[in-house]
Amino acid sequence: MEEFLPERIEWVGCAGSEARFRGYPCGMWTLFHTLTVAAYQKGRANPKDVPLDVLSAIQGYMKYFFGCQICVEHFLKMVDFITPDDRTPEGAVMWLWRAHNMANKRLHGDQSEDPKHPKIQFPSKNLCPECRNGDNWSNDKVLEFLLSFYARLNIVPVADDSNEEEVGRTSKSADNDSNKLDWWELQQRKNDLEKIRSLRQQKSEKRQNKKVEKLAKLSVIDKNIDLHYGHFKNDRNRGYNENKSIIFGWGFSNLDMSMCVTFYVLCTLMIMVLYYHFIVRRKYRPCSVFC
Repeated sequence: MEEFLPERIEWVGCAGSEARFRGYPCGMWTLFHTLTVAAYQKGRANPKDVPLDVLSAIQGYMKYFFGCQICVEHFLKMVDFITPDDRTPEGAVMWLWRAHNMANKRLHGDQSEDPKHPKIQFPSKNLCPECRNGDNWSNDKVLEFLLSFYARLNIVPVADDSNEEEVGRTSKSADNDSNKLDWWELQQRKNDLEKIRSLRQQKSEKRQNKKVEKLAKLSVIDKNIDLHYGHFKNDRNRGYNENKSIIFGWGFSNLDMSMCVTFYVLCTLMIMVLYYHFIVRRKYRPCSVFC
């Protein structure tokens, strides 16, 4: 994972006056707004193609991956008040705008605020004069502004690797501090790498546990086979010894002798029946007139 992370982080639209300002959080909010607007435009272009619930994806990222735990807690508290209407394409755009302004209001004057880029209620009067009248927002005008501001056509592509000097000049801050790594990005990178290592460790431990369980099962099976075979041998030896103890001198076992006696009795009965049929009946048969 480490080899895919850049050693130098350069921000264009979110460059702060110092490396510890703006940067990653600004880029994250920009990405979230772009996702909600893209989902809205996709739904309007093809009503049958219902976009995914973007807010659920954003919620999952904030809950499991964002490095600022206090920020996550505040964000999840706002998520608790999401209504079914907020999960529509239009509702998602407006809910994220309100959540972002709530975060800006809470962090205004905080030590994390860039003094040269103070946190305001977005959009400013200069960007959208019709969006607000005093403290009252016009939701229709705000939605129109957000759909235009975060539209795909307004995404400025960054120069490719062959023009690194141009990228460096564009991303330089007012204090010429862009050579330093962004503090937020470093924190996020650290948290991401720790999570990846933890997941890899859990996966390795899970595989190892499966191997141990498999070997334990095989050991139990082998033990049962040995016990069964041992009982079988003992039973065979026991039967052999018992049979051996009752064998007579002529080599006949008890079973053989029982069969012989039974056969002898049957033969005796057969002889008696034949004797009665041929001898006794003939002796007592009455004589005829020709005797």
